Amino acid sequence: MGFENPDRPAVDGRKPRAQLTPVSTGYFHTMHVPLLKGRDFRDSDDMNSTQVMIVNQALVRKYFAGVDVLGKKLKPNAENGMAGGPPWREVIGVVGNTLHSSTQREALPAMYLPTSQLPNWCACIRSFAHRWTRPAFGPPLSNWSSLWTAMCR
Repeated sequence: MGFENPDRPAVDGRKPRAQLTPVSTGYFHTMHVPLLKGRDFRDSDDMNSTQVMIVNQALVRKYFAGVDVLGKKLKPNAENGMAGGPPWREVIGVVGNTLHSSTQREALPAMYLPTSQLPNWCACIRSFAHRWTRPAFGPPLSNWSSLWTAMCR
């Protein structure tokens, strides 16, 4: 996913890139991903508060070497259902790197957004997961509705 950095405009339309992952409050603690700098997401990070994000070490090393990234404003180019497109987000924390597959050899730059600030995130995930987790034959899973209701709270 490309993102915008007002301190370094894209050259030839090529924006810097990073993985984009929506996470809920407590994700980093639960997954044992260390918070290296700044703060974690809070319950108060909602649609009415400053739009925030957390980045990983790989993103800092690749795009902000020697610069304090906390407080920087970045704009992930993900459609999140907000009028006018995605908002500028303030970097509030830096977390350790993670590998997302057993074949991945090095951490990729990553941005994490709080699900509490993404009004349509669950609908997007529901649509994707529904295509990949339905039984190949027969009716949909009987507890499908209950499962998604619980996940999207």
